[in-house]
Amino acid sequence: MAVADISMLGENPMTGNPQRDARGGARVFGACSVETFVDQSALSLTHEDAAGWLDYLRQWQVPNFHFQDGGVQAWQYEEDYDNWQDTYGADAVLAFYHSGHGGMGGDGNFWAPLGGTWDGRNAAVASNMRLGNEIVNYVFWSTCTSCRVKDGHDPYRTWSQANLGFRMLFGFETVSVDNGDYGRFFWEEYNHPKSFARAWMDASWRISQAQEPSVVAVGTDANDAGARLQNERTLEWGHVPANYWSWLWYDRARSAIEPDAVAARSVEPPSELRVAELLPPAEALQNVRDLASRFDLPNPAGPTAGLLLSASDGRALSVTRDGRYEVTLGEPTADNPDPLSVDEAKRLAAKALGAYGLDRDIDVEFDVIRRMMAGGASAEDGGASDPRVLETTVQFRQIINGLPVVSQDAGDVRITLDNDGRVTRVEDTARRVTQLTDRPTRLVQPPGAEADGRPPRDPEQLLGEAWRTHRARAAHSDAAERVVPVADTTEVGYHIRGNEAGLVARREIEVDFGNGIHKRYEVLAPIAG
Repeated sequence: MAVADISMLGENPMTGNPQRDARGGARVFGACSVETFVDQSALSLTHEDAAGWLDYLRQWQVPNFHFQDGGVQAWQYEEDYDNWQDTYGADAVLAFYHSGHGGMGGDGNFWAPLGGTWDGRNAAVASNMRLGNEIVNYVFWSTCTSCRVKDGHDPYRTWSQANLGFRMLFGFETVSVDNGDYGRFFWEEYNHPKSFARAWMDASWRISQAQEPSVVAVGTDANDAGARLQNERTLEWGHVPANYWSWLWYDRARSAIEPDAVAARSVEPPSELRVAELLPPAEALQNVRDLASRFDLPNPAGPTAGLLLSASDGRALSVTRDGRYEVTLGEPTADNPDPLSVDEAKRLAAKALGAYGLDRDIDVEFDVIRRMMAGGASAEDGGASDPRVLETTVQFRQIINGLPVVSQDAGDVRITLDNDGRVTRVEDTARRVTQLTDRPTRLVQPPGAEADGRPPRDPEQLLGEAWRTHRARAAHSDAAERVVPVADTTEVGYHIRGNEAGLVARREIEVDFGNGIHKRYEVLAPIAG
């Protein structure tokens, strides 16, 4: 694996000369985002989501468009006008990003409610789209259920009629969390460096480890489509035949299916309120030489794009300025179709923890099993293949003062193994604790509360109050009453902010807005911090 040539701006994903290779101008990228809908409940972070994706590419090109709210209309997604004036629409740019609500019917047809009405319609519907016969090759749907892979659904079923030449499509199997960081995190993960597909899935994992991102690629045959998923990381102008469809997704083991694959969650309040002070990133980065030597890698040459990069003999190390790091140790075997059992994966991952010194300065415990799954379908017969496991990731969570870190983008150590049991990837987002203090900077406790340091109310009460004042609940009190907790997401633990970790109760909830539209929200109730 060669380390990319990355500038201080980050790597430019473009190939060729846009002015020469595309008609009518650069036509590299554009986006649509909807927060205020014609006939659906509002969202609040989609504009930030799309802007984060656009801003990275703005370093090299000017976007063709960013339509918002009432400016997002059906003509931009349908054949007659999706390349309007060689400038506007989903098929007018090489890469197109949409952030908003999404839903999928039992027939596999995806639709996205829009912010404006055109020709009497206010939704973008997959069966009405014809994309890739003009410019677009990369289609991003930052919405719920935009690329389903389970329960009889598959990307070929949903998107084959719409695909007239695009190379890749990015979306979700599950309902997704309303969050403004998907687009920004995608490019951060891309610069580790990673393929487009893995960057999309890892960006999602930083926002919620209970949702399941998915990506599909097409090609001349199974090998071509599969290689595109595993390796493509430059925006290519050439369209490809959709003879074969290959897709990947992260499948998070559920306690109801595999009891030993998910650690028990606890909502017991802590016996004492302690805030953790964490090692500042500048001090953590002083240990990069030791880190590189653990994996037999040369010392990183220097900071680029917020990263320190090192590579040798197919292995690569990337260290971000906040001290988190990832190591690629090899590609997963393609020959063995039999996945590791839960027990074997946990055993091998625990062995790797000690071998690489990953628990040297922190306490960790087993958290969850995550699998990278693959599927495919031939356009000749349209039948989806049985899903198979490509990799198994064992995640450990950092423990502080007897409680886990519950932040979704920090406090984890992940060991990824192929089906032969070889470690292929290591990710470490834990932060070393320098001290615990009983003098929190913020204490969620009313005047006159008992002085022994225990919170006066239980976490369920705190979560209930936090939801009642949540932006979604406050804006849509009627629809937001139709909520259910997301499985295995309710717990008490430490939430990392900057160089501190404070105690919170955390939960994800899913809201049913009606007409097949759902959305998830993270609810955090501070206890002390």
